[in-house]
Amino acid sequence: MKKIFTFLLAFTLSSIFASASTKILTINMQKVFNEYYKVVEAQKKFQDSVKNANDEVELMVEEGQQIASKLQEMVKKIQSPALSEDAKTKARAEASTVQQQLRQKEADVNQYRQRMQSTLGQRRQLIISDHLDEIKVVIARVAKSRDADAVLNKTGDSIMYSRDSLAVTEEVIGILNADAPVSVE
Repeated sequence: MKKIFTFLLAFTLSSIFASASTKILTINMQKVFNEYYKVVEAQKKFQDSVKNANDEVELMVEEGQQIASKLQEMVKKIQSPALSEDAKTKARAEASTVQQQLRQKEADVNQYRQRMQSTLGQRRQLIISDHLDEIKVVIARVAKSRDADAVLNKTGDSIMYSRDSLAVTEEVIGILNADAPVSVE
């Protein structure tokens, strides 16, 4: 599959380069994405959400550990030879209830983790798609201002060499961050 893609890319590029008036620019999309202030802010908020979700999981796990400790104490109590049969029967019933609580807590933790992973995955995808659209608009504007026919992503394996004068990465980052709030760090 990769060979086919490389061949098609090479064929397309050779036909583009065959035309003397074709102008191609390059961009490092990964760098643009990582340095765009809106993406940086969104990533910080996202990381805060991840931390909050992980903190919530930790609390739930601690609650589960407390229930497990309570269950262990009950089991020790049941095994005590000093306890009467009636007391052991009552303790077994209580232990059974606590064991059900422990199973429910484990299920709750697993469900929460799954929901958290799904929700965070969707949020990450939304961050990428929203900001990628904004970046593409600026790339198109820069390409038009430079009278370019195409802008290729230099980050992947598809471009082995390009002149630095064709790169528009810094120009796009500058335009995207032109209205960035001034931060005091």
